[in-house]
Amino acid sequence: MARRYIRWFEDIGADDVASVGGKNASLGEMVRNLGCYDIKVPTGFAATAEGYRHFLVANNLGPVIASSLAELKGGTASVAEVGSAIRAAILKAGYPEDLAGAICQAYRDREIPSNVIPGSSLRVNITWGNKRSPAPKIAIKMAAT
Repeated sequence: MARRYIRWFEDIGADDVASVGGKNASLGEMVRNLGCYDIKVPTGFAATAEGYRHFLVANNLGPVIASSLAELKGGTASVAEVGSAIRAAILKAGYPEDLAGAICQAYRDREIPSNVIPGSSLRVNITWGNKRSPAPKIAIKMAAT
């Protein structure tokens, strides 16, 4: 199941744009091809487009997004208002258990320090690179392709 929602950068490349998005595919290409030149690219994983769609469906965000975009098209809301409304709905939403489990398992598989995701919930604000919690040597990117 984790394979559906998580793909490690070293396992993806330019042929995977449809499943992980262009930025993730590019990160995969960098991880796979730049190490031999001693160029440091942090390891990491992508939450797949399938995982993103699962997140949207599990939280019934499709109608919220469609309604907001209809307001934009109808001229009753600005781009900023629509963007803010959609962003707020996404930030308020919870991760489906299987998607959250796949992301947490990916951390465990690579022995990422436990302070990266405190507790069992992904609904945690993570501060990267401060003095109390140095930046982990991992990158995570969600695909919205």
